[in-house]
Amino acid sequence: MKRLNLLSLLFIASTIVGCHNTTTKNTTTDAGSSNEETQEAVETNNETLRLTTMKLTDKKWQEIKSGYDKLTKAQNEIMDGEYYEGSLYINLSGIATPDDVSLGGMIVYYKLKEQNYRFLPDNEYAERIKYVFGIDLNAPDALDKKKLKSHENYIVALNPNPDMDSKDNIQDKEFYPYRNHLYFFKKFNICVMQMPSALLLEIDKNTDKDHINVYKSAFDYHWNNYILNDNKASLAWLVSNGKEMEVKDLLFCFGYDKDAKLNKLILDSISNNANDGYSIESLEQVFAGRDLNGKLQIHENLLKFIQENPTNDYVKMLDIYGNYCLGEKTDCKFTRDESFKIAAYITYYLKLIDLENDKRSGSDEYLIINDMLFRIIGALEDKEGNQRDDEGEDSKFLKEIIKNDYYNLPNFKEMVYGLVNDYRNIGYSSETVD
Repeated sequence: MKRLNLLSLLFIASTIVGCHNTTTKNTTTDAGSSNEETQEAVETNNETLRLTTMKLTDKKWQEIKSGYDKLTKAQNEIMDGEYYEGSLYINLSGIATPDDVSLGGMIVYYKLKEQNYRFLPDNEYAERIKYVFGIDLNAPDALDKKKLKSHENYIVALNPNPDMDSKDNIQDKEFYPYRNHLYFFKKFNICVMQMPSALLLEIDKNTDKDHINVYKSAFDYHWNNYILNDNKASLAWLVSNGKEMEVKDLLFCFGYDKDAKLNKLILDSISNNANDGYSIESLEQVFAGRDLNGKLQIHENLLKFIQENPTNDYVKMLDIYGNYCLGEKTDCKFTRDESFKIAAYITYYLKLIDLENDKRSGSDEYLIINDMLFRIIGALEDKEGNQRDDEGEDSKFLKEIIKNDYYNLPNFKEMVYGLVNDYRNIGYSSETVD
């Protein structure tokens, strides 16, 4: 049957991706402390799970069965259609409804109950969602309607990464199971990736409301256990089971930079794949992005992580991207003023790293700080911002730093003053810096 073929495809694809990602550096180092917890979910990953705790009324069972039959029929018709090209993701827009998603959220909730997942209290759940995603569930009216859609029982984040789809058709594909779509069920205090529905169930003609099985993927358990309970063993499980990109999207799409292990995972992944040097594409959205309201969001916790755990690879990434922000071909995602601000933050943290370099002198830990720190010096730029060798006027970058009161970064003014005097090697009055 088409239903079984689709599930087989999904399982095979997940297995292939999982095998591909198991070679990632330093991704399972902390799983040992919770091996038993992780192993329990993995061992039964391909089995179905009996939802013994889901006590359904006849009416609710009919709702689930009706939704299942409707979506299965539509899915099979699409897969049998002339234009089906074997995609693993079936667009059910125009067929699925918010009620179908609400039922799917309920099913995931009971599945997690069977898996002994630890649910957060209401207030802690709301706080954690705001902490990780920047979404205030207690203020639904303030949500950006272009990226977050509020329904009676859930809120869906519609592909927050603008590069994943055009702005015009995101709303039309609310019921398309992109991996970037996230569903927040405040009633159940869970977060679900991809559209949940009755299709999660294993139903045949003999199934009744007291004997319902659900496909027992361990993903929902570990996703919620990491996102909401900050469980690092579950983070390791996600990365080693083909879900590394979903985890990285927490930084790329939502700016979540507060987990040192996730920051290290992302930076080391870039480093391990930089065979021919670091491309700008690999560094985009790492050090800065936009929040859900479209405002510039500098990932300062990641910059602090680099400062506290510096390596030459990390420093080189900062130097390359910082200089790119100051170049003529700056990232079109950011305005010129925003690019200057990103570069200023990078300069600031590079200088903090540089201040510690004397302690590393003569050791293997000595860091090579390239020309990023010199870019504030007028001698490197003419009036048009082009580099030159002779002494010139104050750079546009330096003027922007001063104009913005050194971006309120602690001691940055003193750092800039020292850089100008040390590297420009000319008199530089305090009045100019002021």
